[in-house]
Amino acid sequence: MIPVKCLLVDDRDENLIALEALLANEGLECLRARSGAEALNLLLDHDCALALVDVHMPEMDGFELAELMRGAERTRNIPIIFVTAGPEDRTRVFQGYEAGAVDFLFKPLSEHVVKSKVRVFVELYHQRTLLKEQVELLRRSEEATRQAVEARNRFISIAGHELRTPLTVLRLQLDMARRALLREGASLDPAGYARLLERLRGQVDRLVPLVDEMLDVARIQSGRLQIRQESFDLGAMARDVADRFQPLLQDAGCSVALDCAEGVVGEWDRFRLEQVVSNLLSNAVRYGGGGVVTIRVRRDGKRAELTISDQGPGIAPADLKRIFEPFERGEVGADLAGLGLGLHIVQQIVHMHGGSVRVGGEPGKGAQFTVSLPLVAAGADSPAHAPTL
Repeated sequence: MIPVKCLLVDDRDENLIALEALLANEGLECLRARSGAEALNLLLDHDCALALVDVHMPEMDGFELAELMRGAERTRNIPIIFVTAGPEDRTRVFQGYEAGAVDFLFKPLSEHVVKSKVRVFVELYHQRTLLKEQVELLRRSEEATRQAVEARNRFISIAGHELRTPLTVLRLQLDMARRALLREGASLDPAGYARLLERLRGQVDRLVPLVDEMLDVARIQSGRLQIRQESFDLGAMARDVADRFQPLLQDAGCSVALDCAEGVVGEWDRFRLEQVVSNLLSNAVRYGGGGVVTIRVRRDGKRAELTISDQGPGIAPADLKRIFEPFERGEVGADLAGLGLGLHIVQQIVHMHGGSVRVGGEPGKGAQFTVSLPLVAAGADSPAHAPTL
């Protein structure tokens, strides 16, 4: 526990030593100042619960110091108790209160009185500190709630748009098929219906990944997404995923350069790491703007590294902190299809394995995502818990 600080201001060393001895058992850290100027310098670096200030000091007396403290935002709320050896003078006392004092102590000092007054102001300091902490917690809670509401609204908007398009096409094509079947004298055209079924299958294929992403995020948030450990070669797995992506890469005008070392074998969840590679490849195709997508796998000591980079416009510095947040998409490609969940899912799966994801590159020179994994996954065969959205 950080000790509470009390500022003692007196131009005489013996008085400072006596005051500090008096407060020795109060759990305070006493800061000594031999002048008003020295006191102001200390207050620049320390947060004090209380100041005991001698009235009679050369150059700057206690009243002048109090007025300066009251005039500064940082020190205006520090309680000031004046200590004086002079006779009790109503005019001087009134002047002290005018300067901002909360109390007066007259010498010779009573140990009981001094300790009692100091304890009162220390307790007030604790209460003020606690209140500040509670206000800050409330502010953070309100901010978290605001962000959650914004995330929910973005999700509703994006999900509604992304799901509505294929559903609308499905409905129109099914209506066309129904009308054709009900038309009098209609004849079945196998080739035509095969084409129709293929188009319907294409729309279903668009819907399934969107629903899977939403379900994965729900599992992550509820701690129900599990990783199941098995031994496999990370480079071989990355090559398999790249082979499955060939049609999509060709349609996007992309090619893949594989630089996967052999023998990078570890204990991971194959299905989930295939999902990581797929999401990063999809991201490179979506935002890469064609060109070469490079997949690199290396072993680094007791860890494996998987890097996927593209030759696209890169990631703006302002987007680096938020691209892993759910429903977020960078400014470049923000109008492209997708829920903005892919990188968030990548990050969470990698974290479940005890790994990390780094993003690199610069605007105009492509983006680079590097996944670092321990060769044995952390927390295998157990539910993974992620921070609440």
